[in-house]
Amino acid sequence: MPPRLPPLALAALLLAASARADDYETYAHDPQRTGLSASYLDPTSLTQTWTGTGYVKPIIVGNTVYASNNSQVASFNLANGQVNWSTTAAAGPIGYAGSLLVGSNYTVINSTVHPYLEILSAATGAPLYSVNVPEGPNGQITIATDTTTSQPVAYVGDGRGDFTAVRLGPSSGTVLWTATGLLAGSGLSSVLGDYVLFANYQEYYAINRTSGAVNRFYSGGGVGGENYTPVVDATRNEFYINSRNTLTAYTVSGTTISQLWQITGAGIGNGAVALDPNGFLYSTDTGHLVKLDPATGHTLAMVTGTFANNSVPIVTANGIWNFGPGRGNADQAVFIYSLADLSLITKYTELPNVSATTYNGISAVDETHFAFDEGPSSNNFIVSTGTILLPEPASLALLLFGSLPLLRPRPARR
Repeated sequence: MPPRLPPLALAALLLAASARADDYETYAHDPQRTGLSASYLDPTSLTQTWTGTGYVKPIIVGNTVYASNNSQVASFNLANGQVNWSTTAAAGPIGYAGSLLVGSNYTVINSTVHPYLEILSAATGAPLYSVNVPEGPNGQITIATDTTTSQPVAYVGDGRGDFTAVRLGPSSGTVLWTATGLLAGSGLSSVLGDYVLFANYQEYYAINRTSGAVNRFYSGGGVGGENYTPVVDATRNEFYINSRNTLTAYTVSGTTISQLWQITGAGIGNGAVALDPNGFLYSTDTGHLVKLDPATGHTLAMVTGTFANNSVPIVTANGIWNFGPGRGNADQAVFIYSLADLSLITKYTELPNVSATTYNGISAVDETHFAFDEGPSSNNFIVSTGTILLPEPASLALLLFGSLPLLRPRPARR
């Protein structure tokens, strides 16, 4: 489940037309919530460049950073922090809750007072059109390409029983379906093939993205208000849900969703997992970061440390970025470990240091920038600039000739 997501009166997200492969365009990078970026950013080269004062949960798209606060969403120049535009919500507080996504020159806003999706220009923040939807408070939005039309579709849930799909066209939007009577939907959803997935405590759903048919594939009873973010491995046709220190893997075959394995123990905390280019999983608790075998859930490697509760790692081509506890007193905010053996590469500390805050991974990277969310006590984010660190020439030659595909090589299926 994404950490530190405040209640919303508006859930906002942005889309832009020409996303690069290394853009970090939504919470956990993509609508599968993998946390995996193709960036070769060298974490040892970072220099803090500018601060987004009063805004949180940054994402990076092209030469732009988008972020929000309780009443505004804003666009910043990535190089120098100059504000391109900011939009104040007319109907109430605003916050995209990590759902920001960039892909087709829109911004989508979900209003509580008059329920609708408002589509704004990502270039200027100006309104384009709106679509009525039943969702309101705590609205969460995930946007993914439609499997039949290749147009973007917004999937909107608020945990009050409804979940809606809205196709977003250039000048108007169309409600495709609304599922009702659900016991989940307040958390961020993820996309796997023709399914949109979401989970609350003891209630897990997969909805057919074309028809809206509901598959309530797990119902365990009990009471709890938490929501969890499914993390999808589209190549394996599997997904992972971490709930109350228990990590469960599911496999999808047609309309059948089956549990593959379930584990607890060191490194299985309260945050979602992240994937590396080979599909290995990374999970963290307050004292451990572990690498897991996706086939069995077995721990392959582990490093100890002092980490944030609910932390969600970020994985790049050069390392695993895990977040510190945010205790202040010049603590290291981020620890970057080697993908090869989990050895520590470097530590990142924001300056000036922010005391009494909590870090948790609502941050973003691209090839030459790291946008670090300082946490709720600060209400700021910091952008640092670095350089690209490519593989050694022999490794690079293998990449170019296709022996090691750049982003997602996979072991053979079982």
